Amino acid sequence: MKWVSHGGILEMGSTEASYQTTPLLDQYFNLKKESPDALLLFRVGDFYEAYGEDAKRLSQALEIVLTGREVRGNRIPMAGVPHHTLENHLKTLLQSGHNVAVSEQLEEAGEAKGLIRREIVRFLTPGTILETGFLNEKEPNYLLALCLEGKNYGLSWCDVSTGMWFLTSIPCQDERLAYEISKIAPKEIVLPEGAPPLKLPHSFQNLKISHSKSREDISIPQHSPMPAVGESACRLLLSYLNKIYCGQLPRLFSPVIQESHQCLVLDPSTQRNLELFRNLASGEREGSLLHLLDETKTPMGARLLRSWLLQPLLDVGEIERRQDGISELLEEPKVHSEIEKGLSGMGDLERLLSRASFGTAHARDLLGMKEILEKLPALLAEVSTLHAPHHQDFVSQMPDLSPLLRLFDRSLHPNPPFTLKEGGLIREGYDEQLDLLNKEIKEALFWVAELEERE
Repeated sequence: MKWVSHGGILEMGSTEASYQTTPLLDQYFNLKKESPDALLLFRVGDFYEAYGEDAKRLSQALEIVLTGREVRGNRIPMAGVPHHTLENHLKTLLQSGHNVAVSEQLEEAGEAKGLIRREIVRFLTPGTILETGFLNEKEPNYLLALCLEGKNYGLSWCDVSTGMWFLTSIPCQDERLAYEISKIAPKEIVLPEGAPPLKLPHSFQNLKISHSKSREDISIPQHSPMPAVGESACRLLLSYLNKIYCGQLPRLFSPVIQESHQCLVLDPSTQRNLELFRNLASGEREGSLLHLLDETKTPMGARLLRSWLLQPLLDVGEIERRQDGISELLEEPKVHSEIEKGLSGMGDLERLLSRASFGTAHARDLLGMKEILEKLPALLAEVSTLHAPHHQDFVSQMPDLSPLLRLFDRSLHPNPPFTLKEGGLIREGYDEQLDLLNKEIKEALFWVAELEERE
């Protein structure tokens, strides 16, 4: 059943029945046109509400009561959640495969002339999440764009929470496509609008499938030529991200072209039978090969180990290079121990950087970045004593981060608030104009308090 609003008339499903709505419902269904694939949550006072089919989906996903709103003798389905519980409910909705659009009130009730102005300010989909609480720190969160041109598929996938971006092209074969999707393990797949349904194995049936138009005016940062079908997939990926983030693209590295001959092919049944990531009996991570091997100390390391396990190298030279690096660490237990200590407790630098570049990092995120930067010189000094090419490359490629660390020291308050809206993030003495404004605010508050006491 579909609900569409046209100037105060609400059409219900494929039936011919239509009737007058309220201005509020008309506003809701007009916003719904901007996000037909998403479940729209609409701020009304202290609640986020949904109507029509979205209300039914919300009620089912969150297991909350489905109510209704009476409109001139007709009952429209309605469901809602308190505003202070939104983040918890968003996580549940995303885990159940829903795209979500959040509409906010952009003016106070007392300031509005008539109906309060509302707009969609936030889209969330399983493959485009930046919020830390919604992500598994030990796994990447890939969004995969898939295009078919001629006899080849183009695949472009990225993790917006880290900025990692890849692409490849493969022959148009169902088995090969199933393997690639299994290898990437995306949380969401984007197809071109009008594309036929994918023929996927049963194990992929719950995978979120979205659609988007591709835009030719979006530039792709690249350092090497890419196949035409790969470029099409990249444009589709960027077009979808542009829509989700309302024109503000997240920070992505240049796409890395993955060649199929570089790694051993492990099809879905091989991954399952070898219990690489899930125990066959329980279906859980515990008891898998990854669980047995994972002694990593950071989220970045856990994700890298998972990637290595999923894509075993075929190049003997690269295998030996990796082995040389590991052997040297085992032969230098003191250095190994110091590096292990330095990495323990380190935050997720990749995802912190991504949120900071996108402007969604809160004050504690910035402080977390500062704490990681403070640990890096000692780690770098330990690695510098090693001679394997793997370690020397790491040392030579590490930029000088001391200017950034000095900036953090000068500017960040040592005990900042949790959110940016509370103020108090910037250290006193860093910016003269800001110090003056803070002083005027304090004096004004003091004056108001004195006036209140006198009155």
